[in-house]
Amino acid sequence: MKLTILGATGKTGLHVVRQALERGYDVTVLVRTPGKLGEYREQVHILEGDATHPHDVCTAITGANAVLSTLGYGQGTPPGMFTSAAQNIISAMRQCRIRRLVWLTGVGIPAKEDTPKILDKLLNAIMRVFASSMIFDATTAANAIQESGLDWTIVRVPLLTSSPGTGKYQVGMVGYSGMSLRIPREDVARFILDALGAKRFYGKLPVVSSGSVNVRK
Repeated sequence: MKLTILGATGKTGLHVVRQALERGYDVTVLVRTPGKLGEYREQVHILEGDATHPHDVCTAITGANAVLSTLGYGQGTPPGMFTSAAQNIISAMRQCRIRRLVWLTGVGIPAKEDTPKILDKLLNAIMRVFASSMIFDATTAANAIQESGLDWTIVRVPLLTSSPGTGKYQVGMVGYSGMSLRIPREDVARFILDALGAKRFYGKLPVVSSGSVNVRK
C-alpha cells in the first residue's frame, strides 16, 4: 500500500512513519523540514512543501492509496491551518480519485454518538476558553471532512504523552466508561494504521485512549 502522510515530522507523525515502514508500506511525506525525519529520511519519499498550499498537497498524494494526517499546531502555525489543509486534501483526493483518509484531531471535536459526562463537559469548556481559535479551526476542518463524501475516519484523542507505547488501547466515544484521559503517541500511531483498512471505522469519529484492549495487528 502507498501512503501519503502529512504532519510526518511531528511527535505522533514520526511514530506513524516508523510503524508504516515496519508494516511494509510505501511511504511519501509532505514536510517543511526534511531534516526532522531523522533516520527515516532515507526510507521514505520526501516532498518538501506545506499542507496549506494546494499544489504541494496535490503533488504529494498523487499515486497514493490512502492519506493520513497527523498535522498539529506548533510555534508559528498560521491561523486556520487545519481548515486550509483539510480543504486542500479533500480537493486533491477528489481530483486524484483517492478515497481513504484518516485524520487525527482532539477529543474536543464533537460527534453525535457522544454522551459526555460532567468532567468531559468541564474539560471541553476549559479548552474552548484557552484555545478557542484552534478548537474552532479543528471543528471546521472536521465538518468539511465529514461532508466530503470520502471514506474518512476522524481519530479523536485525549492528552497525548511521550511515554513508551503499551501495546494496548481502547476505542469508544466521549462518555464511554473506562476511557482514559491520556494515551501514548506510539499507541495512537498503531490505532491510526490499524484503522486504515478497517471499514467499521469508515465515516466514524472514534476516541482512542489507553486501555486494556490488545492492539489489533
